[in-house]
Amino acid sequence: MMQSMTRADLRAFLERDWGLARRAKDEATGAFVRAHGATAAFRLAQALLDQTWSQVRHRRSDVSGLLAYTKLFDRVRSRYR
Repeated sequence: MMQSMTRADLRAFLERDWGLARRAKDEATGAFVRAHGATAAFRLAQALLDQTWSQVRHRRSDVSGLLAYTKLFDRVRSRYR
């Protein structure tokens, strides 16, 4: 029989899984920089930003979409991701 999930259970699950995902991303980014150099990493970051920015421009009349992207960009700029 399954127990009902509490808010605390869900929060613990998300924090654990997002923490692992962030660590994996940081390790992969570090490996990429070590293998290809900082210039290649900045080029990749710019290419990803260019792709995202074009999506934002197409959604400029979609207020909820713009808010979602604003939150995403705030998280990207955050020191603690």
